[in-house]
Amino acid sequence: MDKRQTLIIRYATSADSDRLTDFRISQFKTAKEFELLSPNLLAQQRGHIFIAEQHQDIVSTMQVEFSDFANFQNVCHASFDNDPTLFDTLYLSKGATIKEHRNSGLNSLLRKYTLQAALKNPRVNTLTGVAYENAPRLHLLGRLGYIITETELLTKNFTKPLGKVLFLRLDRPNFLRAIDMLQEETQELREQFEIINQTEPTWSPSYLP
Repeated sequence: MDKRQTLIIRYATSADSDRLTDFRISQFKTAKEFELLSPNLLAQQRGHIFIAEQHQDIVSTMQVEFSDFANFQNVCHASFDNDPTLFDTLYLSKGATIKEHRNSGLNSLLRKYTLQAALKNPRVNTLTGVAYENAPRLHLLGRLGYIITETELLTKNFTKPLGKVLFLRLDRPNFLRAIDMLQEETQELREQFEIINQTEPTWSPSYLP
């Protein structure tokens, strides 16, 4: 008999809105790389939002939005290289994981699922995002092939950076290699938990054109 605990991965629905916002706020308040300024902005939900649940409690989340060149500034709120090869992109944001599961591979697992979906859609050229200086995952992202450059926030955001703001870009030629690396990175997590991925039947969700 499989005695592993269960982790359920699914997309958030409108019914999750309040507790998802509460989860984001509680986790972002503990961040060491930035100060939370506008908790109400964390209630904004766009694109598709991964939720990882244990015993029906949210333990991790990540938001994924598809964007073309024209709309990217509204999605990202930061300066970026105007290189047209950036687009079309999946922009990952508002990732958060409870303290007990940080560095467990949950964020990597959600990133892997996003890459697997992107790989099946030839229109997606990049994965993009913004991180803060000294964020724990930066070393891993560099190994995955992300191009990491300094940027600046252009509009009022929900955070005040306590260091440099970094723009993250992973180009399509690196997707497959990154998936393989994330598969290895999450091996211990997959051995520890029975992971039920309820997003898998919808590998062509609405955030992919």
